[in-house]
This record gives sequence, structure tokens and C-alpha cells, in this order.
Amino acid sequence: MTTTTANVDAATLNFIRSWFDKLIETIPADKMFYQPVPTANHAAWILGHCAWCDDAFASSLFGTEATIPAEWKDMFGYGSEPSADASKYPAPAELKQAFVRCRETLMKQIEAMDDAKRSEPLPEDWAGFAPNYGALAAAIASHEGVHLGQLTVIRKGLGMKPAMM
Repeated sequence: MTTTTANVDAATLNFIRSWFDKLIETIPADKMFYQPVPTANHAAWILGHCAWCDDAFASSLFGTEATIPAEWKDMFGYGSEPSADASKYPAPAELKQAFVRCRETLMKQIEAMDDAKRSEPLPEDWAGFAPNYGALAAAIASHEGVHLGQLTVIRKGLGMKPAMM
């Protein structure tokens, strides 16, 4: 198989998501809203936030149809503040479905980019996230790495052992 930029981007994003899956799947459903310190992100918020981000990337940057309900922006968008009150959120199963669905949509767009698209700068309102489309996958992986660290702290706070690949 020939190595292409699209292959590398896909491998990077798939690797980071495999870690996510490993950590999320081992957090009990009744602990998805656990916050290790007040106002910290909980696992349910992290799932919703990453789903919301992928949906925003796909719809804003690639023109796909948004699939996340508009009210999720207030729950999971940038600047939102997690609450330990589970009644304020969709069920964890719904969050997990959106997490998977939105990544699948985004991956199709990232994998389809050609070199000309990769060299295009991102729109001005996204320029602080990545300078161009070619840097987008690395920026997304870095962003998710931050949230992987938060999941690790959540698991430690719950007394769970480290999860290794």
C-alpha cells in the first residue's frame, strides 16, 4: 500500500479514537457524569464535545449537513460548562452514537482531500485551530489528546486501573 497524506491523517485519527474507545468503554454508565474536581469535564461531556466538534468541522469546513441538534452547541460547544446533572444531557448511548457517526462523516471528508485542498488556509474563524486543511487532522488529534488526558484523570478518580492498548 502506498503511503499518502490521507493514509497518515486517517491512521492518526483512528489511533487517537482507538484510545478514546478503550477508555470510554470501561467507564461504567453510572459514572459518566463523575467530575474529579468541581467544574471538570466529565466523560459524557467529553463524548458530546468531541461529537459536536467533528460535526462542526465537517459542516463548517467541508459543507456537509450538520447532524448534531442545535442545542448541543450550548451543552458541548466551546465555552460550555459541564454539569454533573445527568438530566441536562442526552443519554450516554446517544452521545456514543453521535461520537461515532460524526467521526465517520468527518473522516470521509479528510480522506477525500487532495493536495490542492490541503494547501488551502482554513476560513478565518478557524485559523486559530489550524493554519490550513493539511494541518487539520493533526490539530484534531492534539485536541482529542487533551480530552484523553481528562479521561485518564476521570478513570484514576474512579479508582480504575490504567487502560493500555
